[in-house]
Amino acid sequence: MTDTTEPRRTALINLFHGDGRHDFRIKYDELIELQEKLEEGPLRTLMKFESGDWSPQSVYEIVRLGMIGAGKTPAEAYSHAQRYVVQRPIAESAPVAAAVMSAALMGAPPQEAEVATNG
Repeated sequence: MTDTTEPRRTALINLFHGDGRHDFRIKYDELIELQEKLEEGPLRTLMKFESGDWSPQSVYEIVRLGMIGAGKTPAEAYSHAQRYVVQRPIAESAPVAAAVMSAALMGAPPQEAEVATNG
């Protein structure tokens, strides 16, 4: 029997980045693409954020793929990543990438996603 009292976790997260609040979600296909681009598994990528050993490419790809996974077109995600990751100090986007990666692998409580998307 399934315990329905605990809320289900979701990979969708809504964060402020660049010009406002945006949804991010890295689903299975985006995780595979990320793994191929970074040549490392997603858990290793997350661990690098936790240790402060992240790369500019990882920040860029996570933001871009996270927007695609949440429903933006590849062109919209590319444009956003170019404007707010490439053309800004990379450290501004690193916490966003870390949160998106954590939600992709560990999930985020749904109330956080609901509050963030409604607020």
